[in-house]
Order: sequence, then structure tokens, then C-alpha cells
Amino acid sequence: MSTWLRPRGISIIVLIAFLAMVFSAASPVHTEPVAKTKKQEEKKIAASGTEETSDIYEFYSRDETHVIEDEGKRSEKKKKFPWLLVAGGVVAVVVLYLTVFKKEKYELRMNLGEGVTGSPAETRRYKKGTIVNFNYSLQAGYEQLSVKLDGADFDSSGMIIMDCHHSISVTAMKSIPPGTYSGATNQGYPVELRVSNASGVSAVTYYRITMDSGVNDYGYSLNLTLSGNSHELITGYTFSFSDTSLDLTGTFTTTGIPGVAGNWDLHYDSFIYGVFTGKGTFDAAQTAARSTGNFLKLRAGEVKITGVILKDGKVIKRISR
Repeated sequence: MSTWLRPRGISIIVLIAFLAMVFSAASPVHTEPVAKTKKQEEKKIAASGTEETSDIYEFYSRDETHVIEDEGKRSEKKKKFPWLLVAGGVVAVVVLYLTVFKKEKYELRMNLGEGVTGSPAETRRYKKGTIVNFNYSLQAGYEQLSVKLDGADFDSSGMIIMDCHHSISVTAMKSIPPGTYSGATNQGYPVELRVSNASGVSAVTYYRITMDSGVNDYGYSLNLTLSGNSHELITGYTFSFSDTSLDLTGTFTTTGIPGVAGNWDLHYDSFIYGVFTGKGTFDAAQTAARSTGNFLKLRAGEVKITGVILKDGKVIKRISR
């Protein structure tokens, strides 16, 4: 769009139009009085030389000044108050204020989660073009600081130019103290986790969880135990395992210190006995006992799967790999 159609261009056009009105009002068009025009015509007749016209010429010559002044006074009009100019001036001032002097404001929406500190901390509006500096850090007992600017990952500090509406979201995870955690799934099967700390980030290094699927379309169910040595950090307390026939995902959350809870989601395709699916929850608390030796012997990144396929309470097939 042309710059003349933008607010500043519009205000300039209004101002020019207003000034044109002022100058035109200050310089009215002058016209000769009607009386003077008639007098000149009669003088022209008198110049023809007749006695009658000579008398008329003498009369007007003698009283010329007086006649012009009298006629001029009669033709003078009473001046009116310039309401149109005043209204135009008010409009011009209002337009200039709204488009030039008054700047638009934009909102910076803030969402600060638990375990973080910094500024700005509250939602507020800023004038267009304002530079807003921000800086956030973790409180004690929290980790994995996440700062998102308009939904995209960003550094913990920086600046924003308020040229439109923006949003900042800052979150953190509660730290899990290192140690062994024991508990059970919602089905009553055992759960065991070994938590360590790597560079200030909690990580589940060893885990074992036993799950039970629902009965599939062929009347079979699956009881499965997954044991693993997670050699990579579980960012956001989320783990996953997948191979050609088995997918398992899970998420850990803190339930106060020291304790964790989470959920699991299982998908297993046996190719012969059908597809098994299941999902549920688990809870675990830190214990003094060390983790069982079974899965502590696993190599980094190694996963061991054991289980059985059941039908009507009878073991149809054992799974081990």
C-alpha cells in the first residue's frame, strides 16, 4: 500500500488541506462596488455632448467622492464567524494526535511456571517500538529450564522489540533426587527405577516395569516386563522403546520429594496372536534398598523383554529376548 495511505501520510494530507482553507479564507476576492460601475457608464453617456448629459456629468463630477463612499458603505457586508475553519482545525488536531503523537500499544503476555524466576513476570502493554529485556533462571530444586518466545525455543535472556503482540512462556522440571524408586502399576505389577544425576539433570538410568495388555480380538492377552539401561538422558522425564514389533512409551512426573509417578503406553504385534495394546499409570517412591541385580547387569542402551501370552488364564507362549 502507498505510504500516503498510512496514518502518518493521512495526517499530512489533512494538515495541508487545513492550511489551504486558512489561506483561502485570509485572502477573499475583492470586487468593485456596483455604484462605481454604474457611475462610469453614465459618465460615458455624458461624454456624448448633449446639454442634458452635461448636467448629469457635472452633478456626478461634483459629488463623485461622496457618491462612491455612500455606495461603498451600503455594499459592505457584515463579517461571519469562521465556523468551518474552526471545525477543520479541530479535525486536523485530532487526526494528528491519533496518527502521529499517540503511539499504538502492544501486549507482552507472560506465562511463568513453577520453579522459575526472572523478569518481566507479568503481562503488560508497551508502546510500539519499545525494547523489552528479559532474563530468567531456575529456582533451587528445579532443572531443565525452557523459555519459549511466541512458541519457539529461545535463550534464557534476550530482548524483544514490541512491533506486535508477543508471548513468553517459561517452565522447568522439578529435580528427582538420585536413588532407587520402587512402586507398582495400576494393575499391581512391580515398577523399579534407578535415578542418577548428570550435569544437573535427573535421568532414569535403569528401569523395569511390568504391564498387562487388554484382551485382543482373538481372546489373547499379554503380560510383559521391560528392563533397560538408558544410556541417554531422558529429557523431560520421558522415555521410549521401539523395535519391529514392540513400542513402549512412558512419562515420569514428580509427586513431591522423594517420589515419582507416570504413565505407560504399550503396543505389541505378535504377528501370530494378533495385536496387543494397553495403557496405565504407575507410582514409585525412593527406597533405601539398591536396585535388583538383574537389570543392573545390562549394558548401556540394552533392553531385555520377558513375558507370556495368555488365553483363558493359560500360558500359550513365552517371550524372551
